[in-house]
Amino acid sequence: MLTLTAVLIGCGGKELPPGHDIAGIRAPIHKILLSPLAYDGAIVVVEGIVKHPEQEIDEETQKSKESKISFKLYDLSGLYINVTLQGPFPVEENSFVVLGGIYRRASNEIEAHTVRIVSMGEEMEKMLEKKRKSR
Repeated sequence: MLTLTAVLIGCGGKELPPGHDIAGIRAPIHKILLSPLAYDGAIVVVEGIVKHPEQEIDEETQKSKESKISFKLYDLSGLYINVTLQGPFPVEENSFVVLGGIYRRASNEIEAHTVRIVSMGEEMEKMLEKKRKSR
C-alpha cells in the first residue's frame, strides 16, 4: 500500500508526451541524419509533419489492404526522413505525427510499425505556420 501511494504521488499527474507508449529510441530527425550508421537497423521513434503522402496499391491484388503508404516526415528545421507504412492509414498532408519503426540508412527511410496522429491546439498550429513562413 505504501509503495503504491509513493508511485501515485511521484507521478504528480504530469501529462505524458505524445507517443510515449511507442517502443524504440526516441531521436530527433536531425540526430538520425547526422549519424545514420548509429541508427541503421534500430527501432526509432520520431515526430514531425507529414508531407507528400502517397498510397501505393498492390498491382497484383488491387486491394488497399495490401497497399503501402509513403511520405516525407519533416522536422521544424526543414530536414526530413522518408517513411513507409503497410496497409491503409488515414494520414494527411500537414498532420503532426509520432511514429516508431526501423530506420534503414541505405534509403534514409523508416519502415513504420506504429503511427500516432497528434492533435494540436490552435496556438501550436499558429506557431508552426509562423515558423514555416519565416523560412
